[in-house]
Amino acid sequence: MDTIRNYPASTLSLIKGKWYVSVTVPVGLRPAFNNRIQVRVSTGTSDRSEAARRQHQKVEGIYEQFDGARPNKLKEALKAFAAVSTPTELLPQIFPSVADWLETEDLDLEAYVSQHLDAVELQARQWEVTEIGPKFDAAQKFLKTLEKAEILETKAPAVPKFMDVAQVWMNKGDLAGSLLSNTRLAVSEFDGLCPNLLIDSILPRLN
Repeated sequence: MDTIRNYPASTLSLIKGKWYVSVTVPVGLRPAFNNRIQVRVSTGTSDRSEAARRQHQKVEGIYEQFDGARPNKLKEALKAFAAVSTPTELLPQIFPSVADWLETEDLDLEAYVSQHLDAVELQARQWEVTEIGPKFDAAQKFLKTLEKAEILETKAPAVPKFMDVAQVWMNKGDLAGSLLSNTRLAVSEFDGLCPNLLIDSILPRLN
């Protein structure tokens, strides 16, 4: 998602005479895709230019699958948290109303929350210590959800970019002279065509 979404960019691969659009599945969504690393969709053509023309539509379909698989636990926890707040407390000044959230994309909500997360977490911890009843329960739910999200983020392995791996390989000293120069040029051109490409997005060509 390079706009509101932040999903990996797509690539085109020629497999058995047909062009396929491939997108790396974000680590947090892989359980919803049977732990697959990539989603691959056929463009239905062997013509490279026609495949490129169809690529955007195919990618949007894949991104919609990702959208549908995104967990809503944070959103639900925040709704419960805000539902027991009053106009004199901190939360109504930070969050949109619960009614607004029902019309808000999860990604928009998460981006908004991240800007104020310290303040929200502080409020939750204050409720957890000083309150009982609905406020305590809402704070507990939010803090547990936040803790799980942080654990998942910590455990998620970082997938290196193609350019990072290529730079390390070229700097090893195994290449020299014109071979090194030509390799650097080819790598640079490839990176220009496929910027920010993750290394696990590159598939072996199948004959």
